Amino acid sequence: MSKKTPKTKDAELPKKAVRAEDRPPLWQPTWAWHARTLLIIYACVIVAFFLTKIWLKPYVRDLPPEITPWLQGKKAVPELAR
Repeated sequence: MSKKTPKTKDAELPKKAVRAEDRPPLWQPTWAWHARTLLIIYACVIVAFFLTKIWLKPYVRDLPPEITPWLQGKKAVPELAR
């Protein structure tokens, strides 16, 4: 008795048929494409940041200097400068 090998999809294809994995890709990204894409993403993030900052400006309150003495520099609050 001879052993029969199981049929696979590759065995059913004619020898000249090419699988999708064997073909070269239709398009591959280049370094210029990566750079341009990252530049677009960074530009969009920066524009979104400034638009959000402008949009939220009316809702930001001014903090008194007693709450944030480290932001005052050498003009520290007198009672904390001991």
